[in-house]
Amino acid sequence: MPTNSVVFKAAWKEIPKYTVTYKVDGSVPAPTQEALKAGETFIVSGYDGVKEGYVFEGWNDGTNNVAAGATYTMPEANVVLTAVWEEDVPKYTVTYDVAGGSLSAPTETAKKAGETFVVSGYDGVKEGFTFNGWNDGTNNVAAGATYTMPEANVVFTAVWQPLIPVYTVTYDVNGGDAPAPTQDALESGEKFKVAEYTGAKEGYKFNGWNDGSKVYRAGTTYTISDKDVVFTAEWRKSGSSSSGGSGGGSSIGTATIVGTADVPDVKPTEPAQPTEKPSEPANPPVTTEPTKPPETKAPEKKKDGFLGLPGFELIGAIAGIGAAALLMRRRK
Repeated sequence: MPTNSVVFKAAWKEIPKYTVTYKVDGSVPAPTQEALKAGETFIVSGYDGVKEGYVFEGWNDGTNNVAAGATYTMPEANVVLTAVWEEDVPKYTVTYDVAGGSLSAPTETAKKAGETFVVSGYDGVKEGFTFNGWNDGTNNVAAGATYTMPEANVVFTAVWQPLIPVYTVTYDVNGGDAPAPTQDALESGEKFKVAEYTGAKEGYKFNGWNDGSKVYRAGTTYTISDKDVVFTAEWRKSGSSSSGGSGGGSSIGTATIVGTADVPDVKPTEPAQPTEKPSEPANPPVTTEPTKPPETKAPEKKKDGFLGLPGFELIGAIAGIGAAALLMRRRK
């Protein structure tokens, strides 16, 4: 250890500050900003100056556009904020009218003609209606569609479509041992096929479905009216004929049966079919027709003349009578 004493003095270095410079290229002087240390923040200035044919749109720091009024964090470097001037092209407004919807209307920034944007959706509701997009005064426009801005302001009015009521279809198995079939709700006038049912009920046979007025066989086409439908399983005692009633104590009442006729439990016994054809003789006898007797011609019947005499005899008789008459005259 030396005998002379040593004194250490603290060395202090000032933390550097970085400048902020605004470049405007406009009609009034640029804003000013004091130098700041790295990490410090400041509010980016606005600008009231103008530039003929252009509109002030903010600043650019050499990397990013920075809006007037934004909070800016100082880097470890000097910053130059240059005014961003855009050509003075008119912009048009975009307005949404929810037309009675329960939530506030969406918003959209003004757009230049030719610019595109995505049309907003809407989560609001309107009693008795369903939201079906927007109308711009000429065409319906779907939410989420890409829209090209015309040279005019645009108003999107909500399109509300009246709700179409649907009616439920319920199956009641009425004591059956399998789960009930299901059917989607349907609008009035829609058709569907009445469901099959594979369940059973001891001592009974499934006879169709009763809607309160008629019994419908499985597979029958049914048309929904303007009310909910409940199909109750009809059961009849095994072995009985189909009557349209709801056998087995299911007192729904007699009803018209719609669909294919029921099949009885026991089919009538059919006569037994012979298993073999009767055998034929090996050499069946040859049958011959009996010999016909010779034909005998009946004698021809002569035609009768006067007084039953043949013609030549009649002539002779007349001649004889004449001769006799002449002889008698001579005797006198």
